[in-house]
Amino acid sequence: MNLALFIIFIVLMIVIGGNRGVMSLMALLGNVIVFFASIYVMKYNDPYKLVLIDIVFMCLLTLIYQNGVNEKTISALISVISVAVVLIFISKYIGHLGNMGGYNEFEMYEDTLMNLSVNIKISLPDVAVAMLVLGVTGALIDISVAVTSSIYEVWVNNKDVDEKELLKTGMYLGRSILGSNINTMWFACIGEFLLMFIMFRRYEYSFMTLINSKAFFQNLATIMLSATGCAIVVPVSAVVFVKLVKRNKA
Repeated sequence: MNLALFIIFIVLMIVIGGNRGVMSLMALLGNVIVFFASIYVMKYNDPYKLVLIDIVFMCLLTLIYQNGVNEKTISALISVISVAVVLIFISKYIGHLGNMGGYNEFEMYEDTLMNLSVNIKISLPDVAVAMLVLGVTGALIDISVAVTSSIYEVWVNNKDVDEKELLKTGMYLGRSILGSNINTMWFACIGEFLLMFIMFRRYEYSFMTLINSKAFFQNLATIMLSATGCAIVVPVSAVVFVKLVKRNKA
């Protein structure tokens, strides 16, 4: 069944997407290879450095390879990497302060845990923070490209427009994109973590027990930090694009 779904996905991407669909598949394959390679070497290296390297490669494949080298892709590349660095510092502080890594209340009682070794000689909070930032990178790329592409079209059709007007346009469009994107992320996280709420309800845990549980903190931190990154990337993308255009004019 999985193979059939995979084949359907490949065929639809090629038929509907054409050449761009094939390029998207190649970029996706490259991202998968980079991800699994980073997992393999994470045991021997700093997770934060590996995540930054992964994000750079993901941006190069998703932005530069698929859309070429221009003002919008370069601006999106700089913006995503900058916001990812900021998110790493914020997430690292919150993750270590709240002991974000490791198994939560539900995972400790799963049968699969009996066959796993916890002696992996690597900081679990570091891994949790690194994976959180890596997971939100896709949303950061989407928002950043949407903002820079919008400003790019305005700039291409009117090269005499001033920087303030470009920045205003980017912020206006970014606000529209941000609302729908955060709602999408919220419902995606709720759907993924619905089992946690059902389990807490089934065993009649109190509200204080729920909000102080490690499982709830992990899920809430994922949602809030992802939303924070999406909010930051809007003005950063607009400012970087305007600065890049200003430099090119000079």
